[in-house]
Amino acid sequence: TYTRNALLSLLALLLPSSILLFFLSRESVSVVLQTGNYTLEDAHLTALVLRPYLVFMVFSAWYALLLRLGYSANRHALMTRIVFLQNLLDIVLMWIFLKLGLDIVSLPLANGISYTIGVCVLLFLLKDLYPLTKDAQLFKGLFTIILANVPILAFCVFYHNLGLTWHERGSNLANLAYLVLIGVAALCILLLSYKAARIPLFSLLRTKKKGGDLQGDNLINLD
Repeated sequence: TYTRNALLSLLALLLPSSILLFFLSRESVSVVLQTGNYTLEDAHLTALVLRPYLVFMVFSAWYALLLRLGYSANRHALMTRIVFLQNLLDIVLMWIFLKLGLDIVSLPLANGISYTIGVCVLLFLLKDLYPLTKDAQLFKGLFTIILANVPILAFCVFYHNLGLTWHERGSNLANLAYLVLIGVAALCILLLSYKAARIPLFSLLRTKKKGGDLQGDNLINLD
């Protein structure tokens, strides 16, 4: 139950963040960094590198969580080997992508793919600790969270299709205000969507003690 809730909690927090930052990557980088010798082209290049990290951000978090699960079960040698192989795969994939001409995007792409493969390997090797295929409530929770993020995805796609270029003016208070307004609008949409889906977003940031162990609140009422 705790592993399931941890996986779902990470998804509920990181999926909307990934979606919003993916579509606002140029705006976010420009508002924060575009000043002085840091040009618009530099900001766009940084945003290009950022997007693959965002695509795989949930899997990166799941990978870290499952490693912690393995270490907590005293499988230190196995987890260490997996970390070594994951890093080796990361390097090999980056070399392949560089040879394919993907240039600077090779680094985040290789990193994300290696983490995703690592998640699959860990779920298989730790199936005695967490039998994923037998946890129907996990899949119900995944579906609920993904469905609840459709409105913010639609909002981001709509904004992206407007083709606005206000961020090109770089880092200034006006652009910061624009970015904050867009973020607040997206947050309101997310809160309404999560409320309808009965996902207690703010409770994910709190913990409580039960029986001496620090445990998170239940994420979704799956009954």
